[in-house]
Amino acid sequence: MKTNYLNRNRIPQLVLLLLTLFVLPACEDDVTNIRNLDVSPKLVVTSFISPQDTFLVAKLQTSQPAIGKMLSEEQRKVKDAAVTISDGLTTVTLPYNADLNSYQTEAVNLPPVAGKTYTLKVSTPAGAKAEASCVVPAVDNIEITEINYTATRDDEEYHHNFWRYDLSYKWIDAPGVTNYYHALAYMKYQVEVWPNKLTMFNDIYPTLDKGNLVKDESAVNNVLQSPKFTQYGNDLGPVPRPYTLYAYLMVTEKHYYLYHRSVLEQQEVSGNPFAEPKFIYSNMAGALGAFGAYNRLEAVKEIK
Repeated sequence: MKTNYLNRNRIPQLVLLLLTLFVLPACEDDVTNIRNLDVSPKLVVTSFISPQDTFLVAKLQTSQPAIGKMLSEEQRKVKDAAVTISDGLTTVTLPYNADLNSYQTEAVNLPPVAGKTYTLKVSTPAGAKAEASCVVPAVDNIEITEINYTATRDDEEYHHNFWRYDLSYKWIDAPGVTNYYHALAYMKYQVEVWPNKLTMFNDIYPTLDKGNLVKDESAVNNVLQSPKFTQYGNDLGPVPRPYTLYAYLMVTEKHYYLYHRSVLEQQEVSGNPFAEPKFIYSNMAGALGAFGAYNRLEAVKEIK
């Protein structure tokens, strides 16, 4: 929902690779001799589980070939697969939800638990099979310790009542183990929509996209720092008080971290025909995509 107070952007989850061919006489043989290039659509599977989630969800689709006919969104859907998640003792099936175009089941059927290994398996009537495993990370000895926040009024000529909100936070990193993190933040506030008040939730985005994916090798005295998250208001004035700032720290395992980092790296070169392509990380055997896990910590700051 678009509000009058904050602008929102959505970072896309899926990235299409742009392949630009320059056909010059010197490279004519290289182009015409490509005989066995496989441009058929591939199965793509993504799923990320967490102890805090209410549903176990897996997204399936086929890839968009870089060469050949563009497929519609409907053509890329995979509706008839068999999808399961197992912890080695219990296996649950994820039925297809046509409204959300995803496979899902309630998390109470197989609650993700820190330290346990989970395996996702997918098979389709066309014969495609995919499998991947991950371990839900623990949050022991990890704690958000400090939230820093500023609200600044912009006094430029054409923005006399334009506000900027900056947030960052610190946390203690658990020693003795390799940890990966995804730092997130959002704001909750209320606006008057006569005759009621409407509660709004707005993501606050990092100044540097990759800055919110953090590996603990950058820790100083076991302390890590999030990027600066910035949200802009508009000429209607500041966000009405009171409002609440939330620091969301996702303690992730390696597959989650590497997949999301590679997606952000690809976004940096998307649309540039002269840039080297960035390959999207995958831990799926038999398909593209990733199966990973995270465990969420939360800290709150009330602004009155």
